[in-house]
Parts: sequence; C-alpha cells; structure tokens
Amino acid sequence: MSTSRRPLGKYWRQRYDLFLDWENGMILDNEAWYSTTPRAIAEHQAKACFAQVGRENIVKERVVLDAFCGVGGNSIAFAKAGYKVIGCDIDSEKLKMATENAQSAGVLEIDFVCCNFIDMLSTTRVDIIFLSPPWGGPNYSTSDLFTLSESQIGSISSTELINRALSMSRNVVCFLPRNTDYVDLLNYTTQSFKVELHAYRDCTKAVTLYFGNQI
Repeated sequence: MSTSRRPLGKYWRQRYDLFLDWENGMILDNEAWYSTTPRAIAEHQAKACFAQVGRENIVKERVVLDAFCGVGGNSIAFAKAGYKVIGCDIDSEKLKMATENAQSAGVLEIDFVCCNFIDMLSTTRVDIIFLSPPWGGPNYSTSDLFTLSESQIGSISSTELINRALSMSRNVVCFLPRNTDYVDLLNYTTQSFKVELHAYRDCTKAVTLYFGNQI
C-alpha cells in the first residue's frame, strides 16, 4: 500500500484539520487523506461520549473499541479524552501507521489489533463501540441518500453491523455520511438513537449517531 506524506491539492492544505503533530512524523496512506475523521469532530465525539458514560461510574476505567480505526485519528482522540482504547482494523499496514501516529501524538497506551471487530464480539468487554465504516470513497456524496441496508461491509450490511455492535454494548456511536437515510435505519433496529450533524468548513460534513447512554 502506498503512503503519502504530501498529497496534491486540498488534502495537504487541510492536513492540520486531521492531526496537529506533523512535525513529529504523521503517516497517512492515500485513502486516509479523505477517510480520517477531522480532528475537531473526533475530539468532540470523544468528549461527548466521556461525559455521558462517565455518569455510570466515575472511578471505572472506560474502554472504547474503535472498530475501523484506520490510521488512528479517532483512537488518538479517545485516548486523549481519558479512555482505554482498543483500535482494530483488518489492514495491517494501516495499523502500523496508526501505531506510529499515536506515538507521534504522544499517546502510547492504545492497543492496536489486526482483526475483524466482529470476531471480538464474544471475547471483549467494552463500554463503547465506535463505528466509522468505509463510506465508499469521496463519491458517496454523489448519491441523494446513503442507505445503510444497501451498504456492504464485507459480507454484511451496515445495518447488521450496527445491530451486532449493539449486541456487544448498549453504547454504540456511528460516524456516517451527511446524506445517511435515517428512515431506512429505523426499519432495521428497535434501538433509539440521537443524530448529531457536524458543520465543518461552512458545510455539513457528516453525522454521528449515538445509541444507549449517549442519548
């Protein structure tokens, strides 16, 4: 997989929107330039989750599973917010980048695991599952609606992915495209959720769905 420290165009100009620590050696592959959660959004998501889950037990160590961690943007934000973080991805090269990026950001306590997070369902206990599954690249925005039941993650739909996550933890957070079809999702889950719109650079960038104690 090719890596790029300096892509052409807007991605390089917006690099500090993704990470602050470029002088320390951040590494992204070509996909990560457009798929990494903007830093301000990632930090907001982590703080919002911490505030809500923290109501259960202010002493208990809180564990978050970043199920599609990529090069580590959300994992780093969660760790800086005070979580114990497990970041998993099926791409070992991305995990190498995530490990280096976490070190460059001064975060050393993230456990990065190369696996499909579904395989961890029966063996790992976590407080929150964070899902930011692939959206299909920048072209996702050309569709009127992003329909979760029609979006495949491996062999399962995105709606089934969410339901499997909810079987593992009642606290699930999903970062999804701004054109996500909520009505479609309501047809496939009985769980209530809160929708948060993220305005970024004068336009709606994406949405976050909060299930469980996040509501």
